[in-house]
Parts: sequence; structure tokens; C-alpha cells
Amino acid sequence: QPTEALAAALGRPGEAEDNQNSLQMALICADRQAPRDLSWYRRNVEASRAEAPLYGPLFNGVSPCAYWPNKPLEAPVLTGNDVPGLIVQSTGDPRTSYANGQGLHHKMPNSRLITLKARVHGVYGSYQNACVDRQVNDYLRTGRL
Repeated sequence: QPTEALAAALGRPGEAEDNQNSLQMALICADRQAPRDLSWYRRNVEASRAEAPLYGPLFNGVSPCAYWPNKPLEAPVLTGNDVPGLIVQSTGDPRTSYANGQGLHHKMPNSRLITLKARVHGVYGSYQNACVDRQVNDYLRTGRL
């Protein structure tokens, strides 16, 4: 059982959080099939320890996607996607590196990349940056970059 202070810091589990986590997991697991070989995860955990001793093992460990019952409906887009997508990325995202955001932008030649100089994850709608929110809202409303 967590201490009273830890329980207060973590917050109480609730239906909204459970639904959000379930939705996010369904999207992630349906996007790309995950390896089922547990030794694959072990190698990645060990390789991540030098650069990110706490979060490397956390984010490279086994996820529910390894046991997801359904295969993705479509093959992942690997390169050459001509969809005019908008990518929003912060330079100091603790979960999704800026280099990965740039890599996605390069794989989608007709995309645009909005860069926010901040150490945050989840920029649009969460970070409350008026410039980013305005550009994303305009794109969602018009489809134009």
C-alpha cells in the first residue's frame, strides 16, 4: 500500500483516467504489432540503462501490446507518405525525442513540423501555448498547413 503522501501525489484512480489509458493503449497497440519475444525487451532494457537509467527500462519494457489479441488492420507507413500532416513536437519531450519528431517529418515530405522549445510531453491542448494551439486549430478546421 502506498503511504498517505504517495497516494495523495499519485491521485485517486478514476473512470476518466482508466478510459484515457485504455484508449491510448488501444491506439498504440493497433498501430504496429509488438514483438512477443521477451528476450527482445530484455535486450532493449539493458541497452537503455546507460543513457536513461530510470526511464529507459520503464519505456523499453514489455507493454500490453506484446499480448494484444488483434493484428493492425493496415501495414505501418514506413516512408514516402505524401499526406499533408501537421506534426507538433517539443524539443525536450521526455517520452518522444525531438529527433523522432524530425524523423517523422522527413518521412512525410508534405508535412509541416511545429517546434516548441520546452520540456513537455503532449503539447497541443495540454501545454496551453496559444501559438501552437492556434496553428493546430487552424489546420484541423481547414486542412491547410
